[in-house]
Amino acid sequence: IAEMLTEEKSRIRIELRKFGVFEVKPTKAKPRARNPRTNEEVYVPPRRKIHFKPGKNIRMKLHQEWTKTD
Repeated sequence: IAEMLTEEKSRIRIELRKFGVFEVKPTKAKPRARNPRTNEEVYVPPRRKIHFKPGKNIRMKLHQEWTKTD
C-alpha cells in the first residue's frame, strides 16, 4: 500500500471486499479561495484527497443502527 501511495498516479483505488473502497482523487486548483479570518483572497494549489465509499454491509449496518435510535 505504501508503494502505491508514493506513485505519481492521479487516481489510486484500494478495494477491501465487504468493507469499502478508498480512492485518491485529484482536486482542482482554486485561484480565488478566501481566508475566512482575514477575508483575503488566496491561491490554493491542486492536491490529492482521500475519498471513502462504504461497502454494502457497512451501509446496511449503519442504517440499522440509525433507524433503531429513532
